[in-house]
Amino acid sequence: EDMQITKVVAQYMNDEEWTDEIEVSDDRSASTVATQLGIEDQGYRLFLEANEVGEVFTVYMYSPFRVPANRIDATVKILNRINRTRLRLGRLAVLDNGEASPIQFACSIDVEGGALAPGQIGTIIGVCFSLGRFHQLLSAVALTKMSEDKLWEEFVEEEERLAKEQQEDEDSGETSGDDGPNKL
Repeated sequence: EDMQITKVVAQYMNDEEWTDEIEVSDDRSASTVATQLGIEDQGYRLFLEANEVGEVFTVYMYSPFRVPANRIDATVKILNRINRTRLRLGRLAVLDNGEASPIQFACSIDVEGGALAPGQIGTIIGVCFSLGRFHQLLSAVALTKMSEDKLWEEFVEEEERLAKEQQEDEDSGETSGDDGPNKL
């Protein structure tokens, strides 16, 4: 069958009412969708790429800001911590070529011998939106002179505070003698 991955991308876009164009290579071996996601009131560049020959689907997302060359090392430390401790799918990276570069999120699915489903695309796009929780941290480490260790410490403390708040909200729904949240 012709362009199976691209057909699923088109189905996903139709289901989500996206109006972006799918650019197909002349030899029909690949296709790309270029669009933007609004995250934290910022326009993140998003690319959906279908490699029909290699049977791989990849999502790339790029930050709206560029990391200055003198902040690459500090930014990479934070990206490594996020990749190692916070991401279940994909990875964050920044190109270290001596020039200011955006932060890239990438996630690929090898569909060789199988089929891509619109829900899988939706899952990766959901991960892209969830990266908004790192926007302030990443822009601060990239664009200020603040210590990456101090910024990470503050980020973790804020995460812990929010988790505790959420737990307290869930616990307040309990009644005495109950061994869990109220069920409807």
